[in-house]
Order: sequence, then structure tokens, then C-alpha cells
Amino acid sequence: MVFVRGAACECNRQGAATQQCDRRTGRCECEPGISGEKCDQCERGTTGDVPLCQPCGECFDNWDLIISELTGLYKSARVSGVE
Repeated sequence: MVFVRGAACECNRQGAATQQCDRRTGRCECEPGISGEKCDQCERGTTGDVPLCQPCGECFDNWDLIISELTGLYKSARVSGVE
């Protein structure tokens, strides 16, 4: 077991690429499609339960792009004083 700052890493065995974590941050190295400090969550844009995270698909990607663009436009409008 690896310890960081006196505490065990506790990386999720199903989601982590290794049971060792970053000695400075305590973050675990996750398998593709998996995220979280302990590799215990499906990554954004995926669905399911660790380790069976599956991509949400093209529909999610399209909506995510649209939401990101609208967020950028909103922030630009607020900076320029238009609301």
C-alpha cells in the first residue's frame, strides 16, 4: 500500500491503472474513461459504473459542443456589458 502525506492512496482497484498515486497530490492514475481522485467515477461524456464506463455517444458530444459555445457567448456578452 502506498502512503501520501501519512494516508493510504486508496485507489479504486477497478478504475485505477496502478495502485500508486501521485506523491504530491494523492491523485490516482485512472484507466481510460474513468476519472476522480480515486478513479471511482465514470469520466465526463461516459455513462455506467466503474469499470464499465461507456461513451455516451455522438448525441452527447454534439450537445456538449453546443452548450460550450453558448457558455462562451454568454461570458463574452457579460464582459462586454451586454446582458
